[in-house]
Amino acid sequence: MPRPWTLAQAPDFVHLASVTYLDIIVFHDEIALRTLFHGFVHATQMALLGVDRYTDLYVRGFVKSRSWIAIPLEAQAYQLDTRFAMSPTASFSVEDEVSSWAQQGRY
Repeated sequence: MPRPWTLAQAPDFVHLASVTYLDIIVFHDEIALRTLFHGFVHATQMALLGVDRYTDLYVRGFVKSRSWIAIPLEAQAYQLDTRFAMSPTASFSVEDEVSSWAQQGRY
């Protein structure tokens, strides 16, 4: 029987570097380029998936994994912000990456 999740497994918003609200990225402290890029990925996910679908996928991902960091939307944002941090001058399309994951059902 799966154990119930608790709010202790939810992110502590006070300690997050940033939170994305639609196309606005709110920073808790200093704005780091990698954190800005991570927020941009979430803004792109929301724009392409729609806010209702994004929210549904985020909540379902959290309930399934019981960990906010394992939510597929977060996993993709972390993968892409790592890719950006490793080579900030390399060109790639966040829109294409998000569209590809959506088409493949990876969320």
